[in-house]
Amino acid sequence: MKTHSSMLKIVLLVTLLGVAARHAQGQSSITIVGPPNGTHITDCETGQLIGGGYTAAIFWAGSAVSDPAAFVQLGGAMPIINGQLAGGTRTPPSPNSSAVNLFAAAWETSAGATYEAASQVFGAKVGRSAIVSAIPGGPAVRFPDFQVCPVPEPSTWVLFGVGLLTIALRKRVSRRN
Repeated sequence: MKTHSSMLKIVLLVTLLGVAARHAQGQSSITIVGPPNGTHITDCETGQLIGGGYTAAIFWAGSAVSDPAAFVQLGGAMPIINGQLAGGTRTPPSPNSSAVNLFAAAWETSAGATYEAASQVFGAKVGRSAIVSAIPGGPAVRFPDFQVCPVPEPSTWVLFGVGLLTIALRKRVSRRN
């Protein structure tokens, strides 16, 4: 009888530990809203929702970080379904109850395996959402809608800079006269 009682206690203990672990893991995860109410991603040239041929990912950093270059991809890439993030859950590597900053990014899959790689390919369509704050285990996160646009060629930026410089010089000359 004593052995049966000990076995029952062990089974109960293991069950309680399993439930507690699942509960703790759920509290450290971030749920991302997916279709039909998820983040819409459109093509800046056509205004249409993007479809096949695009990949998305979620990036995170601590709540004090606001420079997107300092963010790190959180989990694997996710598909885009009918122009929306697929949704799901992501768990930051150092789970705690403090807030984290997040953004979603999308890119043409043919331009690179990652957002960073695709954003270096001139003409590739890439884009990212605004940064949002989330609390692991808190309410589901919906990123603001965003667009993907072609990465400009460096010569475009040079021409833009020369144009601004020309305008500034013309204003200066006209003030002297």
